[in-house]
Amino acid sequence: MAPCISLFSRALKMGAKQNSVQARITKAMCHTVESASEENEKLNDENERLRLRNYELKRELEEVYRKLWETEIERVTMEAAVEKQNDLINLLHENKIALSEAKAAAAQSAAAVTKIIDENMQLKHEVERLQAENKELRLKLWDATEEERMMNAGRLGDVLKVL
Repeated sequence: MAPCISLFSRALKMGAKQNSVQARITKAMCHTVESASEENEKLNDENERLRLRNYELKRELEEVYRKLWETEIERVTMEAAVEKQNDLINLLHENKIALSEAKAAAAQSAAAVTKIIDENMQLKHEVERLQAENKELRLKLWDATEEERMMNAGRLGDVLKVL
């Protein structure tokens, strides 16, 4: 019986060793699973933190794009305003030149009108003088003899031709 006990005890020892190895493997696996689970939680936390940071950076980038867009709009608006202002300044200069030319033409016209008025005044005096002379000649003609009338009629014809 001794050999049977020895086999049995050997089998027990082997089973115990196997159980011990299995227990160690199981323990190691549990430890690995726990470590992996802890690592997974850490990675999930880190992933969430990075997701939030990514969201923040995305918002910051959108804000930067918005500000750049506003700046670009302001720049384009300012360029358009400057161009419009330059156009208005050029138009103002053109209008000033046209106004100066119109003033010069008006001054020339005024000078011409003044000259015409002066000439008319001189002619008016001449016409008045000639009308007075004509009246005087008519009176003389009326009072004169026929021969004198003939002579005065010739002079009157000359005066009327001048007028």
